Amino acid sequence: MALQSSGQISFQDLQDEFGGSHPIQANEYYRNGGLVPSGATTVPESGEIGMDDFYGQSAYTPMVATGGTISNITVAGRAYKLHKFTTNGTFTVSTVGTDDQVEWLIVAGGGSGGNTKHGAGGGAGGLRTSVTGNQTGGTSTSPESKTTVSATSYSIVVGTGGSNMSRGGNSSAFGITSTGGGRGASDGYGVAQSGGSGGGGAQFESNGAAGTAGQGYAGGNPGSTSGCYPSAGGGGAGQAGFNGTGSSGPAGNGGIGKTNNIQGFADYFAGGGGGSTTPGGCTVGSGGLGGGGAGSQSNGVDGTDGFGGGGGGGERNGSFPQGGDGGNGVVYIRYPVEAA
Repeated sequence: MALQSSGQISFQDLQDEFGGSHPIQANEYYRNGGLVPSGATTVPESGEIGMDDFYGQSAYTPMVATGGTISNITVAGRAYKLHKFTTNGTFTVSTVGTDDQVEWLIVAGGGSGGNTKHGAGGGAGGLRTSVTGNQTGGTSTSPESKTTVSATSYSIVVGTGGSNMSRGGNSSAFGITSTGGGRGASDGYGVAQSGGSGGGGAQFESNGAAGTAGQGYAGGNPGSTSGCYPSAGGGGAGQAGFNGTGSSGPAGNGGIGKTNNIQGFADYFAGGGGGSTTPGGCTVGSGGLGGGGAGSQSNGVDGTDGFGGGGGGGERNGSFPQGGDGGNGVVYIRYPVEAA
């Protein structure tokens, strides 16, 4: 805890904050002299030293880093810096500080929904996180380990969403990779693909595809090969895609994503895309919480950028519609900048 900003400061107060031994000597407490850190900028490195030089100073040195969009947030009453990357970039640490670990959320790009005929929902981008109290994707009930950093630069890759029957792009940071979401299936245009979360299945083509362990769930399976032809939803980080139901529908909803509070508040990421149906009173699948796009009876709805949602499935309606594009991924990094 920082020293007071006014009033009397004693030598014992200095020792309690910065350490040292008895007998206490003033020259022990020069900045950069071994006890007082470089961040205590009002304390001299040599020469005359006064107690008022220590007003508001602390033994805690905050990390200093650049890269992405930086904001100040508060987590459980403690100040943090948050870096958000929506495109490729570099996270550069110039001062490691007292706390040398960072927390992160890495979400890959979502897969596209299936095109043209009985298109299924795309799978969400894989979700991995080290944020305390949160869960990484799939069946995991805990976060991964925080990353210890040094004073260097780290490459950040943000995966783009898939389009036109393609898988989403991978996202990565600190050597940790989240896998892009798998595309949804489409009758005559391609099977469902596996990915961070798997794409949903479509009639006459394939069942849903698998997700990646520790990142997301599988896509659902299609309904009947008659009537509404309800296709399946894509998998999400927190739940498998739903199956299409019978011949009258509805189509499968996308699996929900998982909540994460790296921003200082909880939000869902990596929801799967919903499945399509043929026109005529049938119900399409909704997108999963976390940016999943809804299915359609024409063009599927795009997944949400910055959340890695899967695209919604498309269905022909006198034309050749496209499945929704997967949403682009995102990388967040945070670290404390004051003592606990």
